[in-house]
Amino acid sequence: MTLENNTRMLEQILNDSNEMIQVSDAETLTMIYANEPARKYTGHLDQPYQGKHCYEYMMGLTEQCPFCPLKHLGEGECFETEVDNGQEVFAVKTRKTVWEGREVFVEYAWNITDRHRKSEEALRNALAAAEHANKAKTTFLSNMSHDIRTPMNAIIGYTALAATHIDNQELVQDYLNKINISSTHLLSLINDVLDMSRIESGSVKIEETEVHIPDILHDLRTIIQGNISAKQLDLYIDTQDVMHEDIITDKLRLNQVLLNLISNAVKFTPVGGMINVRVSEKPCSRKRLMLMWRG
Repeated sequence: MTLENNTRMLEQILNDSNEMIQVSDAETLTMIYANEPARKYTGHLDQPYQGKHCYEYMMGLTEQCPFCPLKHLGEGECFETEVDNGQEVFAVKTRKTVWEGREVFVEYAWNITDRHRKSEEALRNALAAAEHANKAKTTFLSNMSHDIRTPMNAIIGYTALAATHIDNQELVQDYLNKINISSTHLLSLINDVLDMSRIESGSVKIEETEVHIPDILHDLRTIIQGNISAKQLDLYIDTQDVMHEDIITDKLRLNQVLLNLISNAVKFTPVGGMINVRVSEKPCSRKRLMLMWRG
């Protein structure tokens, strides 16, 4: 293969490349070579590049860029950057080297718009996820601080009563039992707070267990009684047509819902008022029950 054929083949390879390749004199900054992709991008496909300065050919300027980073490159050193023209993003790598006895800048540039957009999208998604997790934590802790306050007040109140009646063993034992009920509920709430992975995802894990409705209502009255007494309220809890007292539910979640409802009732009921809580069982066909159970 002749030298001419080799040169022609090399020229074809460079023109078929996806990269833009340009070579300029390191001292005068005049263009020595530009492949077809580079000439297309700069809009000079059919115009000669020989003798033009790189800043004139590539940037459309009449004088050298005042902050040209290539000035300080030593032989063999590289300068890498990214160029965003508002529509596309290019990675640019320039190396100072020696070609045919003179120092030149060889510049490679390739389109990274898709990669850049994917990176930006990934950052946006990561930011959105972080904001969601932070919002979930704030909401969760705000709600939980309200939930924790009720059993904590009950524990403090019953502890004070037990201390006041320390010589009455039967009464103290009753207060200790009530403290134990409130403490158990409080511990369940605290375990929720410690489950940070659930908080960040904003999900709620349902624990399906068998519970006895009268036990739930008894514990509910025990925990809320301090708040009821503080406002001199009357609390009535009754059941109506409840045929199945043993149910499958999440005891903690059910307690939270009922305590929040009654806490709000206590908050908005005037001093000396009355709060009624009624639990009733609604008829449900076996078919509907099975559909609900399968979820």
